[in-house]
Amino acid sequence: MAHIDYYFATISPYTYLAGTRLEAIAARHGATITYKPLDVAALFGRTGGQAPKDRHESRRAYR
Repeated sequence: MAHIDYYFATISPYTYLAGTRLEAIAARHGATITYKPLDVAALFGRTGGQAPKDRHESRRAYR
C-alpha cells in the first residue's frame, strides 16, 4: 500500500492552503498519510540556515 509522510510547519500559512486535497488524493490512490509536524525555528539551526531575525537586512526587508 502507498504511504505519504507529510512534514509540515504548524506556523506556516501555506500548510493549510491544500485543505483536504491531500486526503482526497491519498484516498483516490489508496494511500495512507502520516502527519509529521516540525519546528521550523529549530530546523534552521540544525541545517545551517539562519533564523529570520538573524538574516541580512536586505533579506529581512524582502520578507
